[in-house]
Amino acid sequence: MVSDHITRMQKYDEPHRSKYGAALKHASATAFLASAETTSSSLIIFTLAMVENPRVWKRAQAEIDSVIGMDRLPEFDDRSSLPYVEAILRETMRWQPVVPLSIPHATTSSDVYKGFYIPKGATVFTNIWAMSRDEARYPNAAKFIPERFLTAEGALNEDEPSGFVFGFGRRRCPGRHVADASLWIAFATMLATLDFNLAKDAGGEDITFEAKYIGGATRHPATFPCRISPRSHINKECVLAG
Repeated sequence: MVSDHITRMQKYDEPHRSKYGAALKHASATAFLASAETTSSSLIIFTLAMVENPRVWKRAQAEIDSVIGMDRLPEFDDRSSLPYVEAILRETMRWQPVVPLSIPHATTSSDVYKGFYIPKGATVFTNIWAMSRDEARYPNAAKFIPERFLTAEGALNEDEPSGFVFGFGRRRCPGRHVADASLWIAFATMLATLDFNLAKDAGGEDITFEAKYIGGATRHPATFPCRISPRSHINKECVLAG
């Protein structure tokens, strides 16, 4: 985006170029700040979910191996052929939404919603956390269960958490498509190349732990012990070839 706009700026004279450049600087900085922490938080949440749920990454690896094989890494064209990996992405976004109260909105006019009067100019937060924990929609909501997004036949169902985790209306996250694609390729690559296990103590026993979370601009797990290792068939040549 930035390089394309810098190229486009060259056709303008200096006053317009400076104005264009200032707008580009603010837009690109906003895009980076909005995406960097949310993306890294999502990757940490995904890693925690895999460490806590080995059956999930093992099933995902079986799907990847059967569809793609072991000679290359996943590509975006493989996405429609990996429904369980897609279900993991959806469940990661639902299980621990990184912005639990979304971004605040302001009402442009007064309104009444289900008997509640909302005055013009009121600040409104959407409770993403409550939506993700709706037991009527997501039974056992506190548990990481990708299968909730699959039909009995193993196909993806119509439930898309991205419909609420990225916000609502005209102020919905404009970078949601980039975020979705970035997370999918990261998850698919990590699942294809890594095993996620509990760390071992000096005696060789698993170190169990209770995950703790840190709040702030985003919500993400605090540092936790784990043992992440390359799969047995993964080597440097395979990664470079991918």
